Amino acid sequence: MCLHKNDIYAGLDDLGDGRAFGSSDPGRQTGAVGDLNSRGPSHRSGHPRLAADRFLFFAVQGSIGQLFYCLITHNVPPASHVRLLDALKWFGLLIITLALGIFLFGRSVEDAKKRRALWIFFVTVFYYVTLNSFCPILSKQDYLPSDPLFMMLLAVGILSLPWSTAGALGRNSWGIPICLGFVGLAYIVVSEPPFRDETADKISMVETALRLTTRSEYVMDSKGETIYRRRPFYYILEGMTGMRIKAGLIEDTIAEQLIATETRLVTVLRMPAKAAAFIQKNYVPIAFRLSVLGQMLRQQGNDFPLDIVVPGEYTFVSECGAFAGMLNGKPVSGAIRLEPGHYEMSRTNGSGRLAVVWARAVEKGYTPFVPLKEDRWTAQD
Repeated sequence: MCLHKNDIYAGLDDLGDGRAFGSSDPGRQTGAVGDLNSRGPSHRSGHPRLAADRFLFFAVQGSIGQLFYCLITHNVPPASHVRLLDALKWFGLLIITLALGIFLFGRSVEDAKKRRALWIFFVTVFYYVTLNSFCPILSKQDYLPSDPLFMMLLAVGILSLPWSTAGALGRNSWGIPICLGFVGLAYIVVSEPPFRDETADKISMVETALRLTTRSEYVMDSKGETIYRRRPFYYILEGMTGMRIKAGLIEDTIAEQLIATETRLVTVLRMPAKAAAFIQKNYVPIAFRLSVLGQMLRQQGNDFPLDIVVPGEYTFVSECGAFAGMLNGKPVSGAIRLEPGHYEMSRTNGSGRLAVVWARAVEKGYTPFVPLKEDRWTAQD
């Protein structure tokens, strides 16, 4: 799987781990074989020999092409995303900031501290404006260089006001700045409660994947979040991959790979439109963000027609009562392997909605008839 921007920001120090790359086998969850970290912490230093060793490591594995693609090629935005409007926005915002800075700089010629603060202001604004003008994908981590500097400038501004440290709570009082500090801390605690567990749903995804699949089977997740299973599609599905798919630089073959590998467990999160439509038609949700092979069947006359695209072991289940029926005129009960094709199901027992579901999921107690927890996008996503 290819690196996205945050992987690059983490530094080349992780390259030797072999965790950032997919192998030539699209099903491999991790790529290069071996782990340079096994040589001990000292081997993770910034010594020049280490960079050469790691380059040689990828060369020996025949992964130089993947190294270059994942670090460079994949992360260059398609030409359609480099717009003149972005450059004009960047130039206009910097001109306004530069004019304000020159004005303030002229009033601070005799004050060395203010001049240094203005340079920090210039650097911070330049980074922030450039990031928001040209970066095609933004995350909270991208603001780590600028946010602390903005807060420092805000603190300097507050302390520079005549009413902030004197007269509010007595002569030379620091009451107002201290109160603002406590307000900020309270906001952090309220907005991000330190004792709230936000990992339960994500851990349940891994648990479900481990419970339903074996090591040799494929799971189509978006970014390797099920961790321990192979993926049928080479690329991780993040913003840059989406841009390259829309630009025609990467072909969306997810549906074809799902069929070829008989993938039974998938997620629809972050999927391209074509893949998402295929999943919604040929898979049914059974757990948080996870769907298994299956379909909800609609009755037409006395029969329930269905078209199987992904071959596999299926079980017919009724919402109420034990199911019994005739599939293409032959009695069926329990698990049955269905190859791609058209089928006609006539139900003879059971009532309510009817579904055909991956047999193993039914055996493990999963059902498409139970309402699932609302899935909301979080900062972890």
